[in-house]
Parts: sequence; structure tokens; C-alpha cells
Amino acid sequence: MLAGAPMSWESRKQNTTTTSSTEAEYTTQCGAVKEAIYLCQFLNELRRPIIQPTVINADNTGAMALANDLV
Repeated sequence: MLAGAPMSWESRKQNTTTTSSTEAEYTTQCGAVKEAIYLCQFLNELRRPIIQPTVINADNTGAMALANDLV
């Protein structure tokens, strides 16, 4: 969201086949993080840097555990 309006939104089928819902959610979260990094860099180039941390919401506990695993 930027100024109260969505800045980016996408809905499509995944390009890869996954064997579990955890893997599917993790793959989707990875794509969301990549886009968030791109948008932050883009806004920084426009001299509108993001000051607050970007929040990526997820509801799959297995995928969240996998994302938080430092190994």
C-alpha cells in the first residue's frame, strides 16, 4: 500500500509444481519478498525511501517456520 492505495497486486497460477502446501506457500512468499525488495529500491530511486519495515503476511505455519529457519 502506498498513500492508502494498493501499489502492486497479482493473482495467477504458479509456474512450478509443488508437493505440499508448505512448499507452495513458501514459494509464493519468496516471490512477494522479491517484489517488495524491487519496489523499495524503485521508490528509493524516486527519492521516496521506505522508512518502516515491509510486512509480508502469511498464514501457513509450516512455511513461516521454514522462512524463519536460519539453517
